[in-house]
Amino acid sequence: MGWLGGLPLAHAQFTYDPEPEIRAFRQADSLAPPAPGAVVLWGSSSFRLWANYQTDLAGHRVLNRGFGGSQMHEALRYFERVVVPLRPKVLLIYEGDNDLAADKAPAQVLAEFKQLVAVARRHFPALKIGFVSIKASPARAHLRAAQAQANRLIRQFCQQTPGLGYIDIVRPMLDAKGQPRPSLFEADGLHVTAEAYRLWARPVLKFLRQ
Repeated sequence: MGWLGGLPLAHAQFTYDPEPEIRAFRQADSLAPPAPGAVVLWGSSSFRLWANYQTDLAGHRVLNRGFGGSQMHEALRYFERVVVPLRPKVLLIYEGDNDLAADKAPAQVLAEFKQLVAVARRHFPALKIGFVSIKASPARAHLRAAQAQANRLIRQFCQQTPGLGYIDIVRPMLDAKGQPRPSLFEADGLHVTAEAYRLWARPVLKFLRQ
């Protein structure tokens, strides 16, 4: 199991400062502004560590703006600074994993996701938004019920809201007994391998084609 600030990674409270990563995004994008209309990955380290996203999502122009151990409220807080200038065509969100690890309730994760969608739609009314489901991981086995509930709430919201999609990456990562396959995870039992990201790409590409 990995460690963060002296705590086991599975139980660490993610109180890191995201400002350096946010400033780095802003600086890079000001020096070389990306063309509008890209697919933007916006969320926590599960996106930030997707090293082969360009290859896995070939056929789409993708910008990765995943940052550290972020939570939904931080994706909301920094949306206007980072995402709005990119003028995306599609926004893919991976958040909620760290929220639940920080003892947020699934209903709070849903509420903050709704706020993020509202802000995004205020800027880009036709923006297509996909929520990549909160993965089940060995390091956070104690959160499986909360993860399932948060995913269920967000899936229902996406089904009821035009232009939103729920992208299930949980089922492809489970074994025949319904447990996360250890081979798809790094040594910390939380972050995923290149093979896992290739599995993620399949439902993501299906969503992008819709």
